[in-house]
Amino acid sequence: MIWVLLAACTLPVDPDEQPPEGSEIDIQPPEVVDATLACDLEEATWTITLSVAGWAGRVRSWWTADGAYVEDHLVGSQSFAPDGTGQDFLLTLSITPDFRLVEEGSATALSCGADPSVLLAIDDLDGDLYDCVVFEAQGIDWSTIDGVAPCSFE
Repeated sequence: MIWVLLAACTLPVDPDEQPPEGSEIDIQPPEVVDATLACDLEEATWTITLSVAGWAGRVRSWWTADGAYVEDHLVGSQSFAPDGTGQDFLLTLSITPDFRLVEEGSATALSCGADPSVLLAIDDLDGDLYDCVVFEAQGIDWSTIDGVAPCSFE
């Protein structure tokens, strides 16, 4: 058995075995179905959940409360439909009081009270930006911040 890495998920593939008739994988681009951002004061954590129809190649998130200090965190794939019809992502960040302890994908210096704006950039399986989701706060204009995905906002 050979494992093929498809972006954020792995699928078992036997190169000598063909899929049964009518069961081909029809991978569609990652259309956002649902996205949530929540802060848990008791657990001192931020959580992002994202569901897409189709498959995404990568999901990145940028976080800021003021537009000057910006954190970048990948959002990991949690599950996917083997037929290519859907994928779920999850990011949980613990809150640290010291920005020097921020760790990509696991810890943030942005407290619940900071009320950050968060930009999610969703790539397709070719690695091209496909869609963006913004959790707006603080009046942040993401188009003026260098180093983030070039999302178009209307």
